[in-house]
Order: sequence, then structure tokens, then C-alpha cells
Amino acid sequence: MSYAILRTQKLKAGNLHGSSSHVTRSRETPNADPERQHLNRVLIGGDRSPVDLIQGRVAEITSERAAAGGKKLRSDAVLAVEYILTASPEHFSGKSEDEILEWAEHSTKFLTDKHGKNIVSATLHMDEKTPHLHVYHVPEALDAKNRPTLSAKQFYGNRGLLTQLQ
Repeated sequence: MSYAILRTQKLKAGNLHGSSSHVTRSRETPNADPERQHLNRVLIGGDRSPVDLIQGRVAEITSERAAAGGKKLRSDAVLAVEYILTASPEHFSGKSEDEILEWAEHSTKFLTDKHGKNIVSATLHMDEKTPHLHVYHVPEALDAKNRPTLSAKQFYGNRGLLTQLQ
């Protein structure tokens, strides 16, 4: 029996670059096969790095917040949440590249339907043992005064929300 796997990780300014450099393969990734790197696909985000895309979206939210009379965002705010989506290896066994890409596009659509323009980057990795998808979500929410802010807690703040997402 195969299993769907969905993992989330909150990213603040301090760990954003490390995550992005793994996804873009700008740092060495020992468990990735360089001969298969050409199979990786960027589904959302084009040529821009996830860091640039996240910082751009955060800047938009910050600007909207300031225009609404809100204070600056907290310096320790969660800037993005990285989703990693995959399945147990037997799920992908015998699947063609096109079938895996279809799975990735369907998974990405699920998240963009849920989070809209706040999904800023999605990359399919085919160069590791098990195909998987990295998706970045900027957790935009509204504060008590209906101003835009960042709040991962509203999306991922308790076990029930994560169970529902799974």
C-alpha cells in the first residue's frame, strides 16, 4: 500500500536561504543524482529563486499593511512555509515522467486552490530516489483590525489544522 506524504516547515529569515539553495540545487545535494538533474521541473516561479519570490510577496504584504495603517511586521515572523509533498516509493514505481509530472501539477493545483497567489514557488525534484515536490506558501492572513499580516499560526497552528490538510 502506498502513502501520501505532506510535510510542512516554517521558514524565517535565518533558514530561508538554506531551503532555497537546496531546492534550486545551488548547493551540493549528496543524495541527488547530477545525471538526473535535468529532469527537475519548476512549476511555479520561473527563473526567480524562491527567496526572491518570497521576499517580493512579503514586500507587497508589508506595503498593503502600511497603507492600511498597520505596524511593521515582526522581525521574527514566519516568512514562508515550505511544503514537501511526495508518496511512498512504491507509488512511483513504474510511473513515467509524464505521470509523475501530472501528479506534481495536480498537487500544486490543490495548494494554489487553497492559498491562491500566496503560493509563490513550486519545484518538482526527479533527481533523488523518490520524486517529490517543494512548494512555498507565504502565510498571508488578516489581523484583528482586518489588515494584511503574516500568520503561519492561522494555517498551521494546531494539530487539527494539519490533520485536515493531510
